[in-house]
Amino acid sequence: MTYRIEITADSLTELAGRVLALSAQLQTTVPVFVHHASAAPKKAAVLHEAPPFTLTVEPALDPAPEPVAEPVALVAEPVATAAVVYDPVIDIAPRVLAYVALRGRDAMLELLSQFGVERASHVPPEHHAELVALLDAVINA
Repeated sequence: MTYRIEITADSLTELAGRVLALSAQLQTTVPVFVHHASAAPKKAAVLHEAPPFTLTVEPALDPAPEPVAEPVALVAEPVATAAVVYDPVIDIAPRVLAYVALRGRDAMLELLSQFGVERASHVPPEHHAELVALLDAVINA
């Protein structure tokens, strides 16, 4: 069952007061605040007295579902993931340095030969993700 609640107010302050009053009406238990000081608490100044309002909750009428002639097979299509753009200076260079520190320059040249280049800065942008994955696999192992 669906319910629709509509609250009208002339200002945000009035709306907040009405929502607070609504939540107090819908709550099953009301928290009790106890003042433990010996002096009585000061009364807060009332800036604007909200007019009383009535809450009307009406069940929404659901239209009758339309009959389906035959079942429809749902086919999940793969969602194209957003291509990550790697910055050669910020993302790739520190990984290259860490890889060289772990494995050495010759191992780095061997890895770059898979991409047909001799420098990491010459790896085409479409292969940056693959290069980062290979470097991270060794660095994080």
